[in-house]
Amino acid sequence: MGSSLLLPLCLLFVLAMVGVAPFAGLLAAQAPSIERAAELYVAGDLSGAKLAARQVVEREPENPLAFVILGTIAVREQDFQTAEKNLLRAISLEPNLMGAQLTLGQVYVRRGNNEQAARTYRQVLELDSKNVKALWALATVEQARGRLAEAERVLEELREIDPNNTAGLLRLARIANLQGSSEKALSLLLEAKKISPQDFRVLYAFGVMCLQMDLMEDGTQALEQAVAMQPSDFSASYALATARVAKKDYSAAKEIYQRLMENHSGNAQLHYALGTVLFHSGQLDQAERHFARSLEILPEQVESLHYLAQIAAQKAEPERAVDLFSKVLEKQPTHTRAHLELGLIYRKLRKLEPARHELEAAVRLDPNFQKAQYQLGLLLARLGEREKAKQHLEIASTLRKEDDKGVSWRLLLPEEAAGQAIPRDPPPEAAGSSEGHK
Repeated sequence: MGSSLLLPLCLLFVLAMVGVAPFAGLLAAQAPSIERAAELYVAGDLSGAKLAARQVVEREPENPLAFVILGTIAVREQDFQTAEKNLLRAISLEPNLMGAQLTLGQVYVRRGNNEQAARTYRQVLELDSKNVKALWALATVEQARGRLAEAERVLEELREIDPNNTAGLLRLARIANLQGSSEKALSLLLEAKKISPQDFRVLYAFGVMCLQMDLMEDGTQALEQAVAMQPSDFSASYALATARVAKKDYSAAKEIYQRLMENHSGNAQLHYALGTVLFHSGQLDQAERHFARSLEILPEQVESLHYLAQIAAQKAEPERAVDLFSKVLEKQPTHTRAHLELGLIYRKLRKLEPARHELEAAVRLDPNFQKAQYQLGLLLARLGEREKAKQHLEIASTLRKEDDKGVSWRLLLPEEAAGQAIPRDPPPEAAGSSEGHK
């Protein structure tokens, strides 16, 4: 079922889920044209199947099977209004058609009506409280509605039915992480890892969670296993490179990013990630090319633009640096680091009032920015404002000294950029990047 609830359906799937007792009897009593419609559907002849089902409806307007077939065909054709109409008709004629109700729930999801989808899945559970597909679909819908506690409750019911279902544990871990309980998420992932120690999805999710919790050794080990299992998986390799970056192993990270670049040269985030590694390795020309390419692919971002400004400053190109930092602030006026760096460049250019303006902006945006407080104090002393200078220098001395914010950075994982820390959402039956700135 995955992140998209609606998968290509086949009639055999629908027929298998409607309940053997009442439906088998109905099927045996039907004219051959119903069987023919089903055969045509399975063979991929949707037009023929639709015609045969309509012929049945003309003869037997209260035949639920014919409406199930028509509704399922409409789903395949993405005509969800017609699908809803036919499936509702089938259910009205035979209320115990659980397969039709599940398909109808998926139709509601595709039409953006998650509330109605949830009601439909609950109707299935009234018929069969242990229906795994209905429980999974209901949890997915409730999560999409932002009802995380309800989604968690439903998944716990699923967990009682199948304690070894790693897909359910992965989903529970995701929800726990969304609720801010990283410890609980990690505990669930450890349980999943114990059940399926060689499951790629589990290793990947566990590795990502460890990176978020700064458990670098455990995270790196899990991600190494995941990449060894599926070397072509972009997210796993990217996450492993991120772990290398966290350990300042820029050479290993660079190697992974360059390998990924062979098949993902149009990925703005990847160019940005490779650029940051090259930048912090002192390879400014190469870094500049990748930041420029990232910006070309995704012009609205500020991250690559900010690094280009820093490169210009390091290359002693102050006028170009001023222009680039100014563009960063046009896009993101609250970019504290850019205010600081622009202020320092203005000071080097002996433009002291513009320098003061930028440094004051940095301090105003973040009073705990130790370096900004310190640099503003020095500038005010140079301007002869000794009392104000003393105040800012005293504040700077009381603040915890932080690592230079120019090299304090962390690459976000692809899923984090989308708001999902624990990715991948397999069905239960199956075993732009950004930089954190001050």
